[in-house]
Amino acid sequence: MQLRERTGQLTGVAETLMIALYARAVETQRPETILSDRKAVEIAEGLDYDFSKYEKGSASQLGCVIRARACDRLVLNQSCVGESPDCTAQRLA
Repeated sequence: MQLRERTGQLTGVAETLMIALYARAVETQRPETILSDRKAVEIAEGLDYDFSKYEKGSASQLGCVIRARACDRLVLNQSCVGESPDCTAQRLA
């Protein structure tokens, strides 16, 4: 049995980050995905958080994924990530 990380009552920025995480995880599991983020799936599955409130927001989910894909491409194309694939890049805000 896998223990799930408790999130408590998230608000503000912390809760907004859950929307982006959910969007990336859901998109990764689609058959014709435009963004693949296995780590988002792993993190989402490991949290004790009710993501069901985001299920009806398909337009918001798509917007999050399109922005995430654009940011991911920007990081890959304009940073050391392309030269050093083992490095870690972190998006803030």
